[in-house]
Amino acid sequence: MRIKNRLFPYPVLNNNKRLSDYKRDMSFELSFDSGQDVFVDNCIYLKDVCLKTNDEYLGGLLKNGSIKGVMVVECSSTVFREKYEITSEPKDIKIPSDVFNDDIDVSAFVYAVRDIDDYSDSSFLDDYVNYHFKIEKYCILAADDGFTIKVNQQPETESKKASIFTIVCDRINEDDLIRYAMKNKKIVISLPEKHFQSYNAIKYNGQFLNASFATIAIPVLIECLTEIKNLVRQSGENSLNDICFEYPWFRSVCNAYKREKGTELTEDLFMNNMTPFELAQIVFDCAPCDSLTDIRSVVAGSINNNLNGEDEQ
Repeated sequence: MRIKNRLFPYPVLNNNKRLSDYKRDMSFELSFDSGQDVFVDNCIYLKDVCLKTNDEYLGGLLKNGSIKGVMVVECSSTVFREKYEITSEPKDIKIPSDVFNDDIDVSAFVYAVRDIDDYSDSSFLDDYVNYHFKIEKYCILAADDGFTIKVNQQPETESKKASIFTIVCDRINEDDLIRYAMKNKKIVISLPEKHFQSYNAIKYNGQFLNASFATIAIPVLIECLTEIKNLVRQSGENSLNDICFEYPWFRSVCNAYKREKGTELTEDLFMNNMTPFELAQIVFDCAPCDSLTDIRSVVAGSINNNLNGEDEQ
């Protein structure tokens, strides 16, 4: 949760000096060991996470438990948001990769865990230094808008999928069914937990990319394109532009079609001259057919390796 330029009716120590109500030599920051690789075992691994401040008053409140620190991790594309309690003592934090598929924002703040009736700090800016404030429970007292962790860029086809789908882990249903929800911004596909782990292991392997599209993304896209067609027919008023405005993922479909065919996806073409099955394949570069070629290459390579192994014996 980034504070940015939010205003408060009392002084707040901000890591951004321009926004801070404290003297310029006062600091507050979210710290971690930046010398370590943050991508470890399909997790984002933050080592020695802690809060650092040189303000004695705030530091004392943190130590006696009057205020607490929180690190917030957010990924807007998967609507993931999680809070981790942190202190001035370093701790390691792992964030599983199944909760994000895009860059994640990491920030921190400290908040009051009880009312503070006489809140005053000699490090306030001169405008506030002689004032005493009544701080209510949960009021934010210091903030660091932190940093963004750039998730590795994906291949072009994978990033095309990312603009249409979000694939998440389903830890609730124990069957072997893939589920989906046609949201406005993106289509959300839920994979059963054990199968999500398999998907996670192969999603960046070029040999299996087309197969994952053919078995997961394309069937769901066919269903959603069919729903879009029905919406247009039932309303009698919605144009493709209206649909693109309401469902941004459908605009990505139109853009992908134009890239592949060099021409616009017109309403007449979409409604009358092309099936969802055909369009879904075009959007994903004919992944079903290409996946057969990929699988054949993998099988042929495996056979050759076995034969070579027999020759060496």
